[in-house]
Amino acid sequence: MPVMPADVGTAAPPSFGIVAMEPIPAGGEICISYACSAVGPATRAAFLLDQYGFRCSCRRCECDDPLDEIG
Repeated sequence: MPVMPADVGTAAPPSFGIVAMEPIPAGGEICISYACSAVGPATRAAFLLDQYGFRCSCRRCECDDPLDEIG
């Protein structure tokens, strides 16, 4: 259904679907990756800020050493 001028601001937001590769238990967490983790924390942080406008503060992104972040 096309959005008419009178409907601007009242249309439903777009939706999307997710296909799981394995069963997800009720209450299970679904995570997505915003960036390749193999590039190291500094490159990943710059990408996230540039592309998505946020600074990630997870343990892996806060790590200063790309080799250390794996552990």
